[in-house]
Amino acid sequence: MRDEMISRRNALLALPFANNGACGANLMKFGTFQLRVAAMLSITLAGIAHASATPDTTWNFGGACTWSGYAKCASVGVVSNVTGNVYTYGASSGPGGAINAEAYHIARTGSGGQVNDPVGTAIRKDFLSDSSGGLGVENINSPEQGVDNSDGWDFVIFQLPTGLDYHSFDISLSALGGGNNMDFTVFYGTPDPKLMISSLQSFYLKNVNQLLAGGFMSMNFTGLFNGSTTETVSVSSANPVSYLIVAASLEPLRISDNFKVNAIVGSTAVRVAEPHTLAALGAGLFGIGVMARRRRVVDRKKQAC
Repeated sequence: MRDEMISRRNALLALPFANNGACGANLMKFGTFQLRVAAMLSITLAGIAHASATPDTTWNFGGACTWSGYAKCASVGVVSNVTGNVYTYGASSGPGGAINAEAYHIARTGSGGQVNDPVGTAIRKDFLSDSSGGLGVENINSPEQGVDNSDGWDFVIFQLPTGLDYHSFDISLSALGGGNNMDFTVFYGTPDPKLMISSLQSFYLKNVNQLLAGGFMSMNFTGLFNGSTTETVSVSSANPVSYLIVAASLEPLRISDNFKVNAIVGSTAVRVAEPHTLAALGAGLFGIGVMARRRRVVDRKKQAC
C-alpha cells in the first residue's frame, strides 16, 4: 500500500513535466525538493505553535482570611514560627492545579544586635496574611500584612502545581502605605537536588546564596508604583519552574518597600527564544534560501528548453 501511494504521488508530480524531456525531469526533482522544504517548515512551525497552545492559568489572592489585631490567618495544621502556615489556592481560571504559598522572613538584626546579611542569612518561617488587599507577611511590628523590608526582609514562596511545565509568569502587585519608587526581587527555578528541597517547608534555614547556586535565577525590579497603586511584572525561564519567590528588595539600606501580591498568571510558553527553537528556525530559513537559489537555476534551464 505504501509503495502504491508513493508511486501515485510521483506520477502526479510528474504530470506537469511529462512532455518536457530532460527539463521536465529537472523540474520534477525541484518540485520534490520544494515539498520537502515546505514539510520541514510546517513541522517546525507546528512545534513552535504547540509549545504555546496551552491556555494560561491564573491564581488570585486576597480575602482568604480577615486580619485583625495581629491575629494569624487560619491554616491547616499546627501554626508556629517553625512550621509557619501554608495556604493553598485553586486556579481562578485555566487548566492548572492549585498553588501553595508560605511566608518566610529574615530579621534585620540578629540576637547579638548585628545587622544581618539578607543574602547570606538563613530564612525562617513566618505567617501569611491574606486580607482583601492581597497576600503578604504578618509581621509583629509595623508595617504589617505586606511584603516589606522595614524590620527585616520578607519572602512569599509559591510552589507551582505539577502536571504542567510553567516557564513564564505575570505577577500582579499592589502598593501599601501610599508609597512609590518601590523595589523588589523575584527568584524562580527548580532546585538542584543537592539543596534537598522537596516542599515549601524545605526552604527553612536556607539562604539566598544557596538558592542562586542551586538552580534559581533572580530578577530585580526598581522604581515601581510611580503614579500607580498596582503593577504587573513578568519573568520567564527556558527551563520549567517549580518555585516562585517574591521578596522585598534585598538591598541592605532599603527599608521603604511594602506591597502585596494580588495574582499570578502562569504560562507554559517560553517568552525568550530557546537555542533549539532558533536552530530549527534557522534551518528552515536556510532551506528557503537554497530553494530560492535552485528555483533561479530551474528557471534558466526552463528558458533554455
